Amino acid sequence: MKGTIIRFISAGAALLMILAPSITRVYAGRAAGDPYKLESGLDPENSKIKPILSLSQIELPLNKAKEEPEQSIELTVTGAEGKYASTGLHVKFDDRLEILKDDGDYATSGPALKRIGMIDSSPDWLDENNVPHGVFVMTGASSNKGRDGVMWTFLLRLPDDIQVGDVYPIEIYYQKGKSSGDLFTDLLQDKEGRLMDAWVFTHGIEQGYIKITEEEPTTVPEPVIKVKKGDPNGDGIIDAVDASYMMANYAKISTGVYEPDIEDIMTCDVNDDGMMDAVDASIVLAYYAYVSSGGTDEFEVFLETQMFLRQAIDR
Repeated sequence: MKGTIIRFISAGAALLMILAPSITRVYAGRAAGDPYKLESGLDPENSKIKPILSLSQIELPLNKAKEEPEQSIELTVTGAEGKYASTGLHVKFDDRLEILKDDGDYATSGPALKRIGMIDSSPDWLDENNVPHGVFVMTGASSNKGRDGVMWTFLLRLPDDIQVGDVYPIEIYYQKGKSSGDLFTDLLQDKEGRLMDAWVFTHGIEQGYIKITEEEPTTVPEPVIKVKKGDPNGDGIIDAVDASYMMANYAKISTGVYEPDIEDIMTCDVNDDGMMDAVDASIVLAYYAYVSSGGTDEFEVFLETQMFLRQAIDR
């Protein structure tokens, strides 16, 4: 009963994908392509080993996709550590994608195949221009040395005319011929290996895709202006030179020949009244006289004291 319910759910999910192709596959189910023909008396639900083969599922903002059109796709296995040796897998991708070679190969083996003795890959689904739209990858070993992790990596290039909402399917595509077919099994291909093979292609596939999403907002950081109030010449000392600079700017502003920038405003309007004038220069001169006579307060502290005294006098 349990197996019937699971097969019903998987079939319903597959039908939903046919009726609504814009929905991305994020569940584990059967492989695309030819139907997997079960051996008589073999129920995948009875498999002790139930691996999941997954392809990368990438959601990429439009601006990032334009900046980085080449995307690395990984084929990963989990739940099969030390349980497999012989594999043959077809991976088919959207015709709009271009597969790129890496050191002359269309697929690069990953850490999961480190101990596997025989590995190979070849282009597949060649179009009329001899351009591949898929790849076939295979392994063989003298024992069950396959590990969990990344088995294969492919490099795919997005087209130039990408738009928000585009989805590019990348699928493990099961193929079965008269004399050979895709497989994921152990060295001996015994009953447990055949059960594992049946499980993978009927229940253990998570298909991949690249989906283009809305652009990420780009934020331009506000410029950091390293200035010190009362020190417009930026030499680290508040003195008569700064007061003279402020008076000269005051004259220029008053005659309309100069429009202060943000840095001048931050350094010269020391009393924060929104104006750059002789009052600010007088405060700087007062602080210079204070320090010259032995005063030790920082300019900010001196300013607070002066403002407090001024407020007291005004009252």
